[in-house]
Amino acid sequence: MQNTDVSPRDIDIVTNRKGAFQITEPLKDYETQKVRLTKSEKMSSYMGKLCIEGLEVEVIGDFQAKTPKGEWTRFFKLERKVILTINDMRIPVSPLETELKAYEILGRTDKVQKIREALRKQSRDLV
Repeated sequence: MQNTDVSPRDIDIVTNRKGAFQITEPLKDYETQKVRLTKSEKMSSYMGKLCIEGLEVEVIGDFQAKTPKGEWTRFFKLERKVILTINDMRIPVSPLETELKAYEILGRTDKVQKIREALRKQSRDLV
């Protein structure tokens, strides 16, 4: 998506804690993991998982990441969005710049490199 060389393995729906429970409630038949507080060394969120027609969907509430300095980020809140149109559907997604920052914090150098390449290409296309 967004002209990157990244193949998503799932769809992430990012919201707040309350939203994570509200989104999954009517989709209980598809739940593979109930929403619960999930913490690791690098991340913390209220996460639930669904499988809808073979597609994995992660519902993520109050997402935080730990910076390389060991500090927790504020809860992720989508300040700006990009609208993609796919098969006549308008889908809000986070801008590549936001994705880049998140992957940098998480140390996902493979995705960082691919997103930077896509952003450079977008800059060249605008000129």
